[in-house]
Amino acid sequence: MYDNSRDPDPRLLGRESELARIAEFWSGAHGVLCLVGEAGIGKTALWRVAVRDAADRGHTVLAASPAEAERDMPYAVLADLLTGLLDDPDLRLPAPQRRALEVALLLRAPEGSPPDPHAVGLATTAVLRARTLVSRVVLAIDDLQWADRASTDAVAFALRRLPSDRLRAVLALRTGDVAAPAPELGLTATTTVTVGPLDFEASRRLLTRELA
Repeated sequence: MYDNSRDPDPRLLGRESELARIAEFWSGAHGVLCLVGEAGIGKTALWRVAVRDAADRGHTVLAASPAEAERDMPYAVLADLLTGLLDDPDLRLPAPQRRALEVALLLRAPEGSPPDPHAVGLATTAVLRARTLVSRVVLAIDDLQWADRASTDAVAFALRRLPSDRLRAVLALRTGDVAAPAPELGLTATTTVTVGPLDFEASRRLLTRELA
């Protein structure tokens, strides 16, 4: 049984199966962990456990938690994930890639047409590859359904090109009542954990805890 003393969040009670899948993910070959379920079911609590596990294992965690209002803001999530990484004095990017990424992240004024998505994808991959030479990296995105498409395309581009033992992603995706379809990363090597309702015994334990 999962020891809830470290995580007082009551939403983790009765989630032994999901927590075991998260633990197995770190020793598996898949590069992406996706926690899927309806609003309020407890995905974020489990996502936080996975993020903490990543940090405990020595991974560099790059995190983003987009909101619904940000869904139509190109590269908003990518900006959260890559904040500060472009300041690395040892980072060497080809000028076209650096220019495209800096424009995408609003670090440089645009010059003419919007940044080329291919250049942004290449630059994102190069930035993350450089970071993986220092430590393993985890891209952690909560509420993936609110992530902008430009960012998820760049993230998926990098995940397809970097080895899963150096770069992984931990995602939480809400289903059920989202007005627009969630972004598809198009990645086959994904461990999907469906977070459903608690069973009777877990519900009883939760109720007992809340009434104690």
